Amino acid sequence: PSTLLDVLVILLIALPLTSEAMPVVRADKRLIPVGGNVTLTCSVDYPTEWKYYWFRHTGNFSDVKTIEEGKSENAIKSHRITIEKRGSHVSNMAAVSLEPDLPVIYSGETITVRCEISGSQSNEWVYEWSKPISDTLPMNEYRIVTASESSSGNYRCLGRRKQDLYSSTEWSNVRTVTVSEQRPKAEIIADRNFSTGGTVTLTCSVPPSSSPSSWTYHWYRDEIASKPLELKSAANGELVASQNGLYFCRGGRGSPVYYTESSHSVTKNGASERILSTSFYARHYLFLFIVFSIYISIACYENSPCSFQLYTVGGP
Repeated sequence: PSTLLDVLVILLIALPLTSEAMPVVRADKRLIPVGGNVTLTCSVDYPTEWKYYWFRHTGNFSDVKTIEEGKSENAIKSHRITIEKRGSHVSNMAAVSLEPDLPVIYSGETITVRCEISGSQSNEWVYEWSKPISDTLPMNEYRIVTASESSSGNYRCLGRRKQDLYSSTEWSNVRTVTVSEQRPKAEIIADRNFSTGGTVTLTCSVPPSSSPSSWTYHWYRDEIASKPLELKSAANGELVASQNGLYFCRGGRGSPVYYTESSHSVTKNGASERILSTSFYARHYLFLFIVFSIYISIACYENSPCSFQLYTVGGP
């Protein structure tokens, strides 16, 4: 759309002219889309009959042209005139797109707001944005490198032709961006008990409100309680753990990558194995007590509780 100040310079010449006679121009709309029109009404708060002279300027203030109406000296009896906004036939639909297009953006993420006008090339237009951007840009993209709560709001845009800044689209529909200051935390679960040995399937996830399909999941194993070793990234959030160690995960998305908080850690232990042969370590791991002709046998194994057996004097 074009504002009236952009499109028209209205000069009115009337006789008699006094310091009290000041013409006022009103319009039935403020924005004029391509192919649309606006009706202008001129009034002079002075009790006499006036002739009205309408003039239009089209970009250069030295180039002010009288509007032709076929009247003598271009004078117009009526105080009302309708101006049609002409332009080439183009689509006058603008649309705002978001990348990533997600219901919630987290503080620190990078988002791109893009104004798209169908049926034309992006370099044909100058783009105007409403709040919270409120800016005029030669490119159709507005990149917010580090989103914050102040980036939240309703975004809309329009395009003005570079060759004719008075030809423009309508304002696009509003797209709402919501930025959360709270960083999400990943969650981890296992498909079975860790102490039974073999392999265990671990699943990493980010709370559903964060659009789980948008995340890639990063797994870590800390074998010696030092620097974590990154294992791999997985789109489905699953990892088959076969080695012993401390496992945890986090989600990441976007470019540059934005990471969630790490999940709590879980530990995978191996299958229970006896330390060494009973006969060799009998004096250390097999304890016999005689209490009223009853023997008590205590056998201990790695990573499992000790076992107890009772024997009578004649045997077990």
